[in-house]
Amino acid sequence: MKYDSTQWESVKTAARTKPLSSRVEVSIYACFVLLWVMFYPVWSVWEASHRPGTVFILRRDGKLKESWNILPGQYQDVSCIQWHAWKDFILSKWLTFAFIYIVIGKVTAGISLKHRDLVMLIFSSLSLGAMFGWQFARLVLSFNTLGFCLLLPQQSWIVWLITLMEMFLATGTAASGKWFEGLPNPSLALVCLGSVSLRFLSFGLDYCKQAQQNGEDTPHSLSFNLIDLLTYNLYPPLLVTGPLVTYEKFCKQVRRGRTTTLRYQTAQAAPRMLLCLSLGVLLEIINHSFYFHGLATTASILKTLEASTIMGLVFWCVLQQYLMYYVLYELPAAVACFDDITVPGPPVCVFSYHTFREHWRLFDRGLYTMVVTYIYFPLVKMDQSLFMKSLGVLCCFLYTAAWLGGGAECFTWAILCWAGIQAEVLAQVLKGIRPMESLKELLSSDLLRRFQGIAWCPTYLLLMLVHTLMLIGSSIWDFISTFLNKTDTTTSFMWLIFLYCMVQLHHRRERRRAKPSDQ
Repeated sequence: MKYDSTQWESVKTAARTKPLSSRVEVSIYACFVLLWVMFYPVWSVWEASHRPGTVFILRRDGKLKESWNILPGQYQDVSCIQWHAWKDFILSKWLTFAFIYIVIGKVTAGISLKHRDLVMLIFSSLSLGAMFGWQFARLVLSFNTLGFCLLLPQQSWIVWLITLMEMFLATGTAASGKWFEGLPNPSLALVCLGSVSLRFLSFGLDYCKQAQQNGEDTPHSLSFNLIDLLTYNLYPPLLVTGPLVTYEKFCKQVRRGRTTTLRYQTAQAAPRMLLCLSLGVLLEIINHSFYFHGLATTASILKTLEASTIMGLVFWCVLQQYLMYYVLYELPAAVACFDDITVPGPPVCVFSYHTFREHWRLFDRGLYTMVVTYIYFPLVKMDQSLFMKSLGVLCCFLYTAAWLGGGAECFTWAILCWAGIQAEVLAQVLKGIRPMESLKELLSSDLLRRFQGIAWCPTYLLLMLVHTLMLIGSSIWDFISTFLNKTDTTTSFMWLIFLYCMVQLHHRRERRRAKPSDQ
């Protein structure tokens, strides 16, 4: 088809105008988000954090303590026990033992490669006792040794029985507070025991899976013995929280030998460690300036805040949670680079996605791979029906909730995540029915995108509440009740606009990410 000069100019003008209007629209969304989240709520929380009454209540409840010596008269928020326990543990013990393990491994490999695994296993056991106490080290070693003996019949149900019994016994013991209180780091010891249990599950089920392949010695066969189990389960860089990696992937990387030079390993690890250091400093600055977690977990203070400040507090609590987990996952992964071990990546920013399926896949990738590999796929393999897929997702979330501690807030989180995914699946089904197809033909692409943005707002709000639930636990109910009592029409409308802008920014990012492949 040929155009004359006038028609061609009109075509070029239309081509330029549409991207320009789209960019202006996206810029408006971004500006609103920045002003709504970065300016007003931050200023409101800053002001609330430094009121004399607020400081008095937080100090009385033990959520504030004296700041650094260079900041006399200032305080730091210590209410997020997980971050402060981790920070002290990393700086005082874990980082030292992890690097010593790497150095000993390289020296031993240069002297006697065949004795390397035994030497590293001895050091791993000693470092476990030095970090968590010898009583805890005996418990972990006994669990792995006894569990391996029970695995010899190579039956999957035995693996599940051992894992579930260990999980519920550890949770019950922690709840009673009788055994873990005597350990140097009781909260982190419980987290470590949970990671040990999940890695034992991976080892055991991979062992049973290989036994079901008629005992054929294929090139991809894995080695399964007690030393392999202990090497995998006590690997110092990934000992406590991971990132979690399946036994099959870990074993293949260990058996292939070291394939890169120290210079290459340093080039890979150093930028990641520097980023973790920078984010750790940023988290400390936040804790010394804005008492996000302390405010969010104190009902008497929440009642004095405006509804808009409370919702801004939700945003910043979720962002602080993401930064914390990024450091806790990325730093061990960076250290493992020196040993040529590749593990799942760190969490993706919680504000770069808006669906529960992306949250499930991208927040803790190692845990996602574990539960999907060992729970979801075996269930769906038996039956490909929609009901069985829904049941598989529910089982994954319920197991994760039990693994996280089994409290009421954990199971509430699991049910909400499952319900969110079911709602998204239902939306996909409804999207393909005839009336919706007719509606899509009537609306322009821009109007359809805006309509979809409004439709996604409730799901995105629920996703933010789910993140907040896992961060502050049962205090979420004080959060919700206070907001509902204080909110007005203007605040609700502004919050709806904020959710809509965030969803539109997500859609814009997804379109830009998909554009090269579409071409």
